[in-house]
Amino acid sequence: MFKSTHKLTLKLWFTKWFIHFKKIRYVEYSSAEIEDLIKPYLPQTLPISVPRGEGKLILLSTEVNMLKGSSLLHCKLLCSFEIYYLTNPIYRAHLLINLTAKPDYQQQRHAVFLAETRIVNIRLVKDEYSIIKDYKSLLLLFIPSQVLSLVTGTMKNAFNLMSSTVPIEMNDYLKLYIDGSKQRVLDYHQSQLEKRVSELVQSESLCYQMDENIWQEWVFINLGKNVVVEEGKLRFKL
Repeated sequence: MFKSTHKLTLKLWFTKWFIHFKKIRYVEYSSAEIEDLIKPYLPQTLPISVPRGEGKLILLSTEVNMLKGSSLLHCKLLCSFEIYYLTNPIYRAHLLINLTAKPDYQQQRHAVFLAETRIVNIRLVKDEYSIIKDYKSLLLLFIPSQVLSLVTGTMKNAFNLMSSTVPIEMNDYLKLYIDGSKQRVLDYHQSQLEKRVSELVQSESLCYQMDENIWQEWVFINLGKNVVVEEGKLRFKL
């Protein structure tokens, strides 16, 4: 135990000496290394409010970029957005969420958080994963097919029938699906999606806790000052 402590003290003394004479100024991480650090935290599932239904946003993977001349982390999140009624999927799509954030080192907690998060945009991915139920499929979830077959006239008549069997807020929501536009449904939920993602990214769930068992991180815990993005790298400044 004494020898181990003595070695650490000696290493720390030499590290201080190198820092003092500008031989060591920072430890840096590339975009690929940051992505590897994030992988164990994914996937993450976030609940999304849907009138009398169930929604969820699943963060699947992330791509990180750090541009020269920028102090921001640029992140591209690949997500799955899913909506269910009576356990039946009525909407499913892959989304790309682009956001920016700044690293925030909280010295007392020895942890790196993300701060000043801004959602740049949310885009639909056009692939075979996407589905959206048409109005007839939705009606069949709530109205027996025998009854629905008796309804004559326009789609409006069918929805009027459904409005008498389901709560008003649910009926109003399901009207979003009439024209089969995935973008229209996404636009309805966008502000909520942005709020949920921003809260998660800045929460403890995705903070990076420094590990005293890793030499570089042990040094930073004892001697580190801040964490910044510089020259396209994430730098732990000493």
